[in-house]
Amino acid sequence: MEQERGNGRLGSGRLVMGVALAALLSSACSSDETGPGGGSSTSGNGGGGAAAETWGTSECGVCVHDVCTAAFQGCSADPECPAYVECLDACPVGVDGNVEPSCEAGCPRGTGTESLRAAAAIDACRDPGVGADCVACGVPDRTGVPPIPELNQTCTEPSEETNPCFRCQDEKCCETTVACDANPDCVAYKDCLRSFVGDGDPFNACAVDHPGGVEDYAQLTVCGIYHCATDTEAGVCDPADRDPCLTCAYFECTEEWAAFQVTAEGFLLGWCVALCPVGDTACDQACLDAHPSAAAAYIAFGECAFAACGEEC
Repeated sequence: MEQERGNGRLGSGRLVMGVALAALLSSACSSDETGPGGGSSTSGNGGGGAAAETWGTSECGVCVHDVCTAAFQGCSADPECPAYVECLDACPVGVDGNVEPSCEAGCPRGTGTESLRAAAAIDACRDPGVGADCVACGVPDRTGVPPIPELNQTCTEPSEETNPCFRCQDEKCCETTVACDANPDCVAYKDCLRSFVGDGDPFNACAVDHPGGVEDYAQLTVCGIYHCATDTEAGVCDPADRDPCLTCAYFECTEEWAAFQVTAEGFLLGWCVALCPVGDTACDQACLDAHPSAAAAYIAFGECAFAACGEEC
């Protein structure tokens, strides 16, 4: 997490986020069990005939259904998830051979936590899971910095900082730094976090009085963690010092991670779960219930990390 200079601004945030990731992976693992019944929803051609090819009947769709059988079976055992598969299968094929993105984005993933998790398990199996090996799907390479604004800032002024972590943040996260510094609520939010005393959740507690500062702070934090974080207290900001599990999660599932972390609700949800006792599913669920608008994106990240980083984590 980003903190003020002189206060370890890239210190223990990684360790706490690691706890949150562990909770996510545990939930993902338990939800990945194959449910009773089996079989996936049928392709949504809508009655046969000479209809245009849909994703479910395409080479990509057939391959994904074949290699992601367990995920589709788990979905079929959920009351809401089959509607997602039916919609996905009925979507047109995109230019890359995969499902057309705007159609996929509009498919219903359900409202309950388990339904969201079942749909996310299918998505994660499609990519970065074994479905990414389906050549006809044209799954893009996940290496490199994805086109996320918070991770691609234009910083032209060289930093005069001698601390490599601070210099990295100045040279990689200048735009989000300026945005936070120009927002009085963001400055107040940082001050509140720095002065917080107690064992509670400072991120959500400080948000009560400074709600307008959370999103700017979250976006600054995402940039700092991605480009400049280190797991050591020495603050050398050497990527080699990052825990392999977190390295995999942040870099293999960058888009899924950033999708919830750059929003105020997602940021608060992530830290709420991170500060729950390990294995306390009731606490995890209470966090999801408190921030429902971010639940789907948060669960999608967990499923992605489970699919991509099982060995490292």
